[in-house]
Amino acid sequence: MKIKNIHLDGYGIYHNQALQNLSKGLNIFTGKNESGKSTLMQFIRMMFFGNKRGQRNTYPPLRGGNYGGSMDIALEDGKQYVLKRTVRNLTVMDEMGAPLGISPQLAWLGGLERETYESIFSIGLADLQGLKLLDSEDVKGRFFTAGVGINASALNETLAALDAKMTALLKKKGDGVINRLLAEKSDTDDQ
Repeated sequence: MKIKNIHLDGYGIYHNQALQNLSKGLNIFTGKNESGKSTLMQFIRMMFFGNKRGQRNTYPPLRGGNYGGSMDIALEDGKQYVLKRTVRNLTVMDEMGAPLGISPQLAWLGGLERETYESIFSIGLADLQGLKLLDSEDVKGRFFTAGVGINASALNETLAALDAKMTALLKKKGDGVINRLLAEKSDTDDQ
């Protein structure tokens, strides 16, 4: 999935602003303090997931326009979609403008939860400074497998299996493989 274009009708400091022809892959937005970088990131998060539960609109249009905007999405298979969000509604349309009644989270993000998405694909300075980026095993697995084509749960299972094998090899007492081999070597050296 690629975000091709973003249009902010009214969201925080943005009014009738557009970003067009975003590059494929990683996009990094830079600017001075208070220039709207975090607001733009929150807009993209809001487009996919809405506002956080129990959270009121924290980015009311300060310079006019109606709250919300749109994003154009392109998939690997060439299909294109438009997401439009207002205060109360999300509409997902095909490239001809026909409403589809699908959820972006389920359709394009593989059911990814908001927290995981925010920890991997939409990382802000506060996320990096807090070092909370890799707290959960699901986030770790998805982060390390992003773009590699490996299933995140498969990576977690593999890491757990490797951990168990290392533990078995390195047991300090009893039948640890390394201790058994050292004992055998010691017996042959003594002879």
